[in-house]
Amino acid sequence: MAIPYEWGDCGWIVEARLVRRIDAYKGWGDIAFLSEDEGPGATHGTAVPNTSLSRRREVYQLYIPEIWHHIDDAFVVVQKGPAKSFVI
Repeated sequence: MAIPYEWGDCGWIVEARLVRRIDAYKGWGDIAFLSEDEGPGATHGTAVPNTSLSRRREVYQLYIPEIWHHIDDAFVVVQKGPAKSFVI
């Protein structure tokens, strides 16, 4: 992932198994900006955008609309913890 640190340090990972069908969108990630004033079309580009991995690596982003409504009934947590606990 490549997101602004101000959004969170991504220090935790949750591995979950899907147990009920839900809608999701797959695609390339876009540039992440810290505020709307720094986004596309801004007249004063002061932000340094964070971008996703190179497309050559074929890494996709999944977007699940209103994921918080599906957490309890569509997923079963397999493992969760600090990111370092997932390193092999």
